[in-house]
Amino acid sequence: MQVMAETPQQDYKKLYEDLKASDKMKTEFLQVISHELRTPITPIMGFVSMLFSGRMGPLTAQQRMAVEVIANECEHLTKIVDKLKEFSKMEGKNG
Repeated sequence: MQVMAETPQQDYKKLYEDLKASDKMKTEFLQVISHELRTPITPIMGFVSMLFSGRMGPLTAQQRMAVEVIANECEHLTKIVDKLKEFSKMEGKNG
C-alpha cells in the first residue's frame, strides 16, 4: 500500500489546527489557574476582615501588623489574578 505525501497546503492546515488547539489549551489553563488562585483568597480576606473588626477578639499591635501584611499580600495576589483573567479573556477573544 502506497502512502501519499501530504501537500504543502495540507501541512499548513494541520499546523494551523495544531496551533489553534494549543492556543485554546493555553487560554483554558490561564482561566483555571486564575480561578484556583482566587479561590483561597476569598476566605483568607474574610478572616482578615473578622480579625480587624475584633469579632475574633482583640489583636495585639504585633498581631495587627501581621494581619495587615496578610491583607496587603492578598490584595497584591488579587491584582495578579485579575491581570491573568484579563489576559485569558483577551486571548480567548483573539483565538
